[in-house]
Amino acid sequence: MFDLDSPVRDVTDALGKLAALGSPNQIADHLAERGIGGMQYRTRQCPVARYVDVATGWRVNVINTVWSFPEVTHMASGYRPVPAVVTAFVCGFDNGDYPHLIQPYTG
Repeated sequence: MFDLDSPVRDVTDALGKLAALGSPNQIADHLAERGIGGMQYRTRQCPVARYVDVATGWRVNVINTVWSFPEVTHMASGYRPVPAVVTAFVCGFDNGDYPHLIQPYTG
């Protein structure tokens, strides 16, 4: 069985670093400086999911207030909280508040 302790810690730490930036706008600036954008309403391809992949090497789904590993999404215990300020960024991104980070759907 796959041990999730280390990957969960890695992802939690990466999300904590985004949250420590302090505001959704600062998160947007941080992602833009690193060339990280994403697609609206796409759990694996939002900027936060892509940031986590770059920062940790782990692919995750980000669904507003929670995140999960794609392989264990079906398990309720697989969902973990996203920090509130990161959730605020994701909601703003999905609502079009950061058009400079929006990438077109590529199928």
